[in-house]
Amino acid sequence: MDAFWRQGYHATSTRDLTDRTDVGPSSLYHTFGDKRQLYPRTLREYYAVHTAEQTRGLRAPGPAKERQALLAVADSALAAL
Repeated sequence: MDAFWRQGYHATSTRDLTDRTDVGPSSLYHTFGDKRQLYPRTLREYYAVHTAEQTRGLRAPGPAKERQALLAVADSALAAL
């Protein structure tokens, strides 16, 4: 994800990705296909890792109306990836 954040999607080359991950080009292509397929998977993983705590908080007991609205936004953003 770091390469995409620093350089942007279009400026990030497959070589940038293999250099930053220590994964060879053939392994990258075999596992993910290409950059176009890797990017949404990277975003989903980033989202899952960095929002897990917030999501647990949103699912906790308490006033439901506000949490349901926030959770719907989060779920919608993930589904769009």
